[in-house]
Amino acid sequence: MPSSATPRDQARERRTYDARGSRTSDPWVLSPAASYVNGAVLTVDGGVTTVGVGGAAFDYRIEARTPRL
Repeated sequence: MPSSATPRDQARERRTYDARGSRTSDPWVLSPAASYVNGAVLTVDGGVTTVGVGGAAFDYRIEARTPRL
């Protein structure tokens, strides 16, 4: 990225680096259009599940959760 880039442009570049498809989008789930969604399971994971079958299970960026007692 050129040194003349603004901090906002630099932040956008960092966000899109790991995004699936190397692009970002608007948060649809937070929009008024999503107010009528009911009875559906929506996976909101930034595209991690778009990898091949079982690929997310071996993603080095995903850390194991500790069980709650």
